[in-house]
Amino acid sequence: MRCSRCKPKRQLIFDGNSLTANGANALQHGMRWVTTMYPSVIALSAKIPMQNYALGSQRTALLTAAFPTKIAPYCRPGDVLVMMEITNEARDGLSAQQMYDNYVAYATQARASGLIVVMCTCPAGKLTTDPADTITRQQAANALVLANGNTSWDAVADVGALTNLNSAAGITNSTYYNVDELHLTNVGYDLISPCVFSIIEPFLIAA
Repeated sequence: MRCSRCKPKRQLIFDGNSLTANGANALQHGMRWVTTMYPSVIALSAKIPMQNYALGSQRTALLTAAFPTKIAPYCRPGDVLVMMEITNEARDGLSAQQMYDNYVAYATQARASGLIVVMCTCPAGKLTTDPADTITRQQAANALVLANGNTSWDAVADVGALTNLNSAAGITNSTYYNVDELHLTNVGYDLISPCVFSIIEPFLIAA
C-alpha cells in the first residue's frame, strides 16, 4: 500500500503576461511577486513545485490557445493554477465583456484539465494614449470577474482592488509603478504576493 507521504505534491502553476513573467528587461520583472510568495508556500508543509508559464505581451485569448500544448501536458488534476491578464487585451481596445468572456474561456479549459483555477483581477496600468479609458475598461472587466461568483473558476484574487494599484492616479506613484506606468516596482509587486497567497493557501493546505 502506498504511503500518504509518497503522494505527489500539488503543483502551483502561474500563467499570464509580463506582470507575472520573468521579463527580458528591468521593467518586466513580474516574477518578483511569484518568487516572493515561495517562502510562504513551502512553510505550509513541504516543498510544493511551482511552475511559471507566463510570457510578456500575452493576451488571454493567446494564452487559451496555447494552453493545450504549453500547460496541459505538464499538469495533473488537483494542481492549482493562478492566472492574471486583462491588461494587454485592454490595450487592444477590447470591451470589458470581451475581456471577461476570454477569461471565462481560459478558465473553462483549465478546469476541464482538472485544475483548481484562481483568476486574478488586474492592477491599473497605462497602455494607450488615453489611460483613463483603458483603466475604466480594465476595472469594468474586473467587476465582471468578481460578479461571476466563482461559477467559472474556483476563486478570485482581487489584485485590482489593492490600494495604490487600483486607480489612474495611482499609476503615477513611482513608489509602486515604474516609469512606463504599467509595470510595477518591487514595492508594487510585493503587494500582490500576500493578496494571491491568501486565496490559494486553502487549496494548498488541502493538497
